[in-house]
Order: sequence, then C-alpha cells, then structure tokens
Amino acid sequence: MLPNTSMPPGLVLGLSLYLLALTPLSPRAAQGEIADYALENGLRIYVIERHAVPLAAVQVWYRTGGLNERPGIRGLSHLFEHMMFRGSERFGPEEHFRKIGEVGGTNNAYTAPDVTVYTQVVPREAVEMVAEMEADRMARLVLDEEILETEVEVVKEEYRVNYENDPMSRLMLQLQREYFGEHPYSYGIGFMKDLDTVSVGTCRAYYRARYAPNNAALIVTGDVSPEKIRRIAERHFGPIAPSGEIAPDPPPPPDCPPRRIAGKEDLPVPITGVAYRLPAASDPDIPALEVLARVLGNRLERRLARESSLCVYATTETYFLRQASLVAFIGAHLPNVSQKKVRAAIEAEVSRFQAEPLSPDEFERARNRMILDATAGRAKVEGIAEGVGNAIFLAGDLARYSDRLNNLAALTPEALMETASRHLIERNRTEILIEPRNPSLFLKIAGWLMTTFHVGGAG
Repeated sequence: MLPNTSMPPGLVLGLSLYLLALTPLSPRAAQGEIADYALENGLRIYVIERHAVPLAAVQVWYRTGGLNERPGIRGLSHLFEHMMFRGSERFGPEEHFRKIGEVGGTNNAYTAPDVTVYTQVVPREAVEMVAEMEADRMARLVLDEEILETEVEVVKEEYRVNYENDPMSRLMLQLQREYFGEHPYSYGIGFMKDLDTVSVGTCRAYYRARYAPNNAALIVTGDVSPEKIRRIAERHFGPIAPSGEIAPDPPPPPDCPPRRIAGKEDLPVPITGVAYRLPAASDPDIPALEVLARVLGNRLERRLARESSLCVYATTETYFLRQASLVAFIGAHLPNVSQKKVRAAIEAEVSRFQAEPLSPDEFERARNRMILDATAGRAKVEGIAEGVGNAIFLAGDLARYSDRLNNLAALTPEALMETASRHLIERNRTEILIEPRNPSLFLKIAGWLMTTFHVGGAG
C-alpha cells in the first residue's frame, strides 16, 4: 500500500496563493522590475508596469504628517490635505476633482502620522494631466486668509463628527495621547485650538519646507512605461526647486511604554485591554508580528466573545509606524464582569501562545489569509502603488514590498513563537482600563441577571 502523500487543505491553499503571487501580480514579474530613479531636484519616481487594463494609479507621497508637527501647529498636516484641493496658480478651487471626474477617474487624499498621500486612478491617457496638476500644487499652491479660515472650519467639523460625537474614536485618541506621551505620535489628528491660531505665514513656511520634491515621491502603476513617465516627470516636476528647510524627524518615542492607562469615558460598557510596544515598521520582525497579531486576535475574539461571553466585543488594533509600532488586544464587557478577569484572560491567552506549540492548521490559516490579502492588493493598480509607498516611507526599504510574499511564505510556527517571546514581554506591556463615566442601570441589571443565572463568563 502506498503511503498517503496528500497535503493538508490549508497547505494546498497556501501554496496556490503563493504561486499565484509569483505571476505578473508580483513586482518582479515578466513586465519588469520596479523602475526607480530620481530627478535632479530630489523627487523619487517609482514606476510599475501593469498592462492588463488601460488604467494607471498616480500617487504623490510626502514625507510629512503628525510626526513632523511642532507645538503650536498640531494638526497642520491634516489641514494641508484639505487646502491642497483649494487651487493652485494654474488650476482653480476643486478643479482637481472636476478634471479627474471628467475623464472618469477617481481621486482622494489622506493624512497619517508619517505621511500625507494624494491618490488618483485615471485612464492611461490622463496621466500627464494628473502630473501637471500635482506639480502645480506642489510648487504654486494658493494660500490666503479666506482659504485658511474656510478649511479650518471644515477640519473642525470633521473632528466634531468623527471624534467628539464618536465615543470609541474619542477613546482611541485618548489612548494614543497617553500611550506616546510627549512624542508627536500622541497628537493624532492634532489640536483644534492650534488651528484656531495658525497664520497664513505659518502655513506658507510649512508648505515651503515639507511640500517639496526632495521630500516626496511620485508613484505610477498601470498601463504606462517608465520612459514615458520619466519624460512627464521631468517636464512638470523637474523645474521645481528643492527645499533647503526640511527638518529631520524628531527622536523616536521612549522604548518603555506606560504601565497603565486608566480613566473614564462616555461609553456604555467598560473597556479592558493589553497593548504591547513593537519595533518600528522597518524592523525585520514585522512580517512575523503581523501574522502573530492575526492569530492571537482570532483566538481572543473566539474565546472572549464567542465561547465564554466574557466580552460582548473583542478586537485587535495594530499600528505599524516609522518610529514605533504597537498591538492592542481590547475587549468590551458588561459591568458585572470585572476588568481584572478580562485582563487576566487576555494575558493568559498571550502566555498560552508563547508556551504551547502553534498547530500547523491555525498557523496556515492566518498566514494564508495574509498572503491572500497581499495578493489581492496587487490585483489593483492603486493597491500596488500603496504597497510601494508604505515600503518606502514607513519601512524605509523598497524590498519590504518586493519581498513581502516571500517573507510571509517563509514564516514558520516556531518563528512566530520565538518572535512573541522577544516582543510580548512585561517591559513592553500596557494595561488599558477604561470605565463608563455614567454606567447604565439597564446594563448593570443585565449583568446581575447573567451572574445570578450563570450565563456566559460573567463574574
């Protein structure tokens, strides 16, 4: 009788996804490597050919965000994200949106702690039009009192809707500020009081220093050629003078995070969690930590919220940033469940992960999902550009994108456990204990009933 040589279904799926990822969705596939060059003014250009559809993603990444804001201008990076659409010397207010919409394209922008990014997806024939508009607002943005006042009010209203009126978002801001202390990462979206006092002169100084070709990258992916993009870039971005005022990034946050973050918030139920400080996005352990967070997050959601009903909701939050990263395992629970018990359950699951071998099936499910997500992202031109930008501006290494699929495929259960033993340690741990400011009588009664009749994990 022949031996059984069939592979587990999880491994078959993983190998299938891996082989799929090595087809022309990969950055080093038959259509060529990532073309990478710089103009004389310091603008970095990355071009990735993908000729399946006649579209192109055009993104401009600026190395500026909350990390680069000093006291008194917290929130200016996000404000600039808005002001960049208010017109430049050759293009009027909102004309960027209008012209891209006319050709059937889409565009957007976002601000993160380390970067500000402007994104477009357009027919290949419109790439030069986008480059012309992006270059014009990089060099000749219109800034005046009326624009500043209007956009400050827009940002403040956005803050009210997304944070002041959303207790969970407000809580995450509070945790961020306490977790990172005096470091710029702690300020999130910034301070509205700073925007009330910021001047046009301050905005112009920030614009000259940060919105410069030698502080940016142009990333183009799709039905294009590197040679043509280079000519377009030289024509429109080449004449822009570099900045001599770019300040270096501030020092990283302290290695040791706070031991505990506790307080009260306008939430209906208590929030209990455990966070761990992780290394910067450039660290070689990051791929293993991403899979580790997925495995542990799945376990905690299943055991805290589904199997035991200890929590009504459990989630895992990860932040991978240029100078520091973190993972937080958080549970929301009824008032009758003690925070001590929830915290102990989270810590016990972390300890079990470090002590007991990870089963091949559980590991493969998590890793295969990561490979699937990475592969799916490379199926869209904008996803490819996004991956390249994150590799350059967060990890500081283009190979982090080029080698991502190989790095994930090379992971083992033993590597995850060894990584956990070095990073999920007492020194890196922070307890999160948030209580409702005004506890709900209804929820207290519900909790009492659960305890009385021994429902779920109450106690």
